[in-house]
Amino acid sequence: MRETLVDLLQCPLCASADLALTVHVRDEREIREGELVCESCGAQIPIHKGVVQALLNPPPQVAAEAIGWVDLLDVPEKQHEFRDDWILALPFIRPEQTPEPDSVQVWHQVGRHFFDWLDRFDWQGQRVLEIGAGRCWGVAELARRGAYAVGLDILSHKYLGLETADVWLLHKRLYFERVLGDMHQLPFRPGVFDYVVTTASLHHTDRLEVVLREAARVLTPMGRALFLNEPVIADYMPRPDLTDSPEVARGIIESRPFLKEWLGAFRSAGFYVGRISFDDGLHVLLNKDVTVRSAGLSTRVVVAIVRKWATVARAWMLELARRAPSAPRYYWGTASEAVKRGWRRAFGRDIEG
Repeated sequence: MRETLVDLLQCPLCASADLALTVHVRDEREIREGELVCESCGAQIPIHKGVVQALLNPPPQVAAEAIGWVDLLDVPEKQHEFRDDWILALPFIRPEQTPEPDSVQVWHQVGRHFFDWLDRFDWQGQRVLEIGAGRCWGVAELARRGAYAVGLDILSHKYLGLETADVWLLHKRLYFERVLGDMHQLPFRPGVFDYVVTTASLHHTDRLEVVLREAARVLTPMGRALFLNEPVIADYMPRPDLTDSPEVARGIIESRPFLKEWLGAFRSAGFYVGRISFDDGLHVLLNKDVTVRSAGLSTRVVVAIVRKWATVARAWMLELARRAPSAPRYYWGTASEAVKRGWRRAFGRDIEG
């Protein structure tokens, strides 16, 4: 981590922003070893291999899920994924890099949506938090596009979690911050991020509204959330039974919300939908529904009014251009006609000359 990250962090136990930094080991890029101490409650937050270890006293479900992911992925048949070249190819891994053909299609589908949506925005200089950063390919791409990027996950293991960042920092010469933490209780101060991004992470909670409220809390008043590649069930479809899935068997939460549940959770957390699509999953851009207190109007209403008047003004200007190729001549003619009409009403005859 770098010192600038301290200005975004808060204590994961008491939410105090009074954190004292002690540096033990530093390299040419960052602080590799050290600790942050909360001056309010005394909590000690280690820094190990550049990762801020802010997952202190995690709830039993979160601790079990972290263990479950390691049990699921750190197995002999997955060891081909524990290589720098495989990590650097994410998400567009090649068929020759894996003995699992289906995984190529899945990764490419996830990557296609991620890159397509990122292309719609300018990330230069934006503060962005990626929740569920995992192997760090997403947060690395955000950093490559010029964002001040921070990745959060519950895993730190290299090739599975945040320590995988060392592969990207070494080979791609990028930099981004990494924080080990719980998405249900983000260790960040309110209003410090311009964007919160996730890809295929929100369905790993059974407390969706809690996560969304935390995302809204750490966003600036005009901040946005971009949630991609999430499973969604149409309201008329039955909810699938996932009790026999490998993830659930290892204590990992696998939820499949209905569309109405997604939308209800967004509203409850204070978001409104900016854009949404259902191409191979749910992909949604959310805006914070910030109240404009002085006018008693929501941002949504203000934006709608501005857009409406912009449309009217554009149509009016186009009509002027159509009717008056020469604008001065048009306005002079219009004014002359108005004067002549007023003269006739006053004196009963036209202006001479």
